[in-house]
Amino acid sequence: MIGLIEAVIWDLYGTLFISERGNKVEDPGHHDVLEKGFKAINKRYKVNIDPVEGSKHYKNLEKKLHDKNIKNKDYDINHPELDIRNLWKIFFDTYLNRKITDDKAEEISAFFEKTINPVYLPKENENLLVYLKNNNIKQGILSNSQFYSLELLEDEIENIGEYFDKDLMVLSFREEVGKPDNKIYKVLKKKLRKKKIKPKNCIMVGNDVKNDIEPLKKMGFKTILISTNNQYSEYADYIVNKPRQMYEIFENLIK
Repeated sequence: MIGLIEAVIWDLYGTLFISERGNKVEDPGHHDVLEKGFKAINKRYKVNIDPVEGSKHYKNLEKKLHDKNIKNKDYDINHPELDIRNLWKIFFDTYLNRKITDDKAEEISAFFEKTINPVYLPKENENLLVYLKNNNIKQGILSNSQFYSLELLEDEIENIGEYFDKDLMVLSFREEVGKPDNKIYKVLKKKLRKKKIKPKNCIMVGNDVKNDIEPLKKMGFKTILISTNNQYSEYADYIVNKPRQMYEIFENLIK
């Protein structure tokens, strides 16, 4: 046994959330995926966006806004997070010469995401959340996510406040910085400190070595790597292939 834990921090996409297309979330930035989204937007919102050209315009805007954010942010932030709602307002303005409201931009961005990247919470993952809750382990989230990620979670779990501590929800769209920027990990560490939880008593669960495992291990956290494609990392305290393998790990750490 490595030691007791008081909190478990989850990554969302590819860890708690699984793609409906398989055990790995499809890259939502791939042009084929984007084209599918624009076809759906045309049908639902009665607009005329060429899927191919729209995808190119979307990606170009994304890069321009990202580069602009880097220039405007503090010098030590290398991975600023975009506000996807702002991107859609600019997209409609520049591509269709049409202004849309904040509410409409939020609606469209959520619809687009659910179309190109449908995900669900597997029952075995939900059971793990219940198990930790019943053992009085605090749970949080550290994720590169937009506002709709919480909506997706609320669609899957009733009363998510019973499972997740709202003060341990570190989402990139709120912090305006994403993984693997060191600043977002410091935000999590600060939030844990306010709860009087030390990194050594907290375990990070994720599927990405660069974003989830290595940086947290270097900060003193325990780590579980969910490896669906034979990943290995010297920074992972545990490597699992299936969620149910975490029960024994948690049982040993909770005792």
